[in-house]
Amino acid sequence: MEPPEDPEVATTLEPYPEGPEKPAVEQKKRGNLNKLFLFVLIVAVILGAAVAAAIVFVKQFGKDDAEPSAISNNNERPPIIPPPAPVKEPTASPVAATEAPVTTAPVAPATGVPEMETSAPTTQVPVAAPVAPPVPVSNSAETLRATLAPVVLDPAYLTSSNTALEWLVAAAEAEGGSVSNLLEDQERLIQRYALLSLDLVSQGSLTTSNRVENLPRIASGLDECLWVGVTCTNGTVTQIRWSQQSLSGSISENIGLLTDLEHVDMGENELQGPLPQGLYNLANLQYLYLHSNFLTGTISESIANLFNLRNLYLSNNQLTGVFPTGLGSPSSGQGSVRPLRFLTLFNNKMSGTLPAGLNLRNLFYLDIGRNAFSGTIPIDWYEGRDTMNNLRHLYADFNQFSGGLTYNFPTIGSGRIDQVSINDNQLTGDFPGGWDPINALEILHIENNQFSSLSKDFCIMSVFVGGEVTDLRSDCSICPCNDVWCSAPFCS
Repeated sequence: MEPPEDPEVATTLEPYPEGPEKPAVEQKKRGNLNKLFLFVLIVAVILGAAVAAAIVFVKQFGKDDAEPSAISNNNERPPIIPPPAPVKEPTASPVAATEAPVTTAPVAPATGVPEMETSAPTTQVPVAAPVAPPVPVSNSAETLRATLAPVVLDPAYLTSSNTALEWLVAAAEAEGGSVSNLLEDQERLIQRYALLSLDLVSQGSLTTSNRVENLPRIASGLDECLWVGVTCTNGTVTQIRWSQQSLSGSISENIGLLTDLEHVDMGENELQGPLPQGLYNLANLQYLYLHSNFLTGTISESIANLFNLRNLYLSNNQLTGVFPTGLGSPSSGQGSVRPLRFLTLFNNKMSGTLPAGLNLRNLFYLDIGRNAFSGTIPIDWYEGRDTMNNLRHLYADFNQFSGGLTYNFPTIGSGRIDQVSINDNQLTGDFPGGWDPINALEILHIENNQFSSLSKDFCIMSVFVGGEVTDLRSDCSICPCNDVWCSAPFCS
């Protein structure tokens, strides 16, 4: 049973009688409500207009110029754009990680060299981008130009290009200061300009007025020590890792202004032109990776200035000229042997004879394959007090070496060498025997020469009979072993 209906509630909820008009009291109430609603609407419209006007005023006149975001919509202050791809660092060569670069190493050549480059760079020439009209130069930029003129190593670039200068001005203002702040710290000014010009010049023909907006490495802030691929120690640039960045320009002479550099990696790009003379100013440089580019010209004898070099990778370029004697240890002066451990000139266009007396006793890895070197292999490279007694990998294949090897050749690397590839030359005479059966030698490639004989010592050095040699390749006509090494495809 439903509860009885409350008469008061029923009276309250009872609808008005049906008819065309409502009672007069109700009509009056509704009229007052309409007037009130209209008044509120008018007030809201007035307040909204006032707020909008205030916002426009603040945006137009109240923006803080020191705020970094203020440079985003100003054509004179290029935005900072994240890089299109992360910087990939090179890996260590076949040695301890403490002395090699951090991630990828050069890929091994076709000759079987571990972790070296295998193919020559392509010959495709990068296409130039259209050049936009120049931007007017500010007085502040001209002030910087006058200040930098006495110290820069590339005065032609300083004179002809305004992009780096205008960026410096914009960066100083965006940091809440002005050009006067840069002028007060000239060491910082020179470092920033040198790094910025190095980046811009390496971009090649892409030097339009807004080209700096696309610098892929300026991604974390205006401070150059925060740029991708740049490492600083106490505010000073010590490492540049810009490999695999599609750089198609050249290496600026101004790199020589960064005198505290210890590590430079611009390998696996499309860089062109010669090695800059400023490069030889970097007396603290230990690791230099410029492999797999289109670099031309010669290696200057001024490379002797880079005494602290440990790793030098110049493979897969188009370098010409002779093997620089400046890479050898000095006969006097610094009083120690050069610490160079990895040297690869593989797949260039170098020629001439190899110098004697280099005294590279710390050299561990040497690749001069696929060039046009000629003459004999210097005897003091493998015998004598100043021999390369720490050498473990020698690749001198696909050259024009001639003459014979002395009977002491098996002592190369103090008798502990792992791999020798001297195939595809014009070497003559008997290939020396006397190798220790338990020697560390694992790979020996001597095919396509003019050797007259091969010692039977190698027959007992094969891994098939308990030795260490896993890959022996010679001409079939001189191979004395009755095993797999003396049959195709191991002999030719």
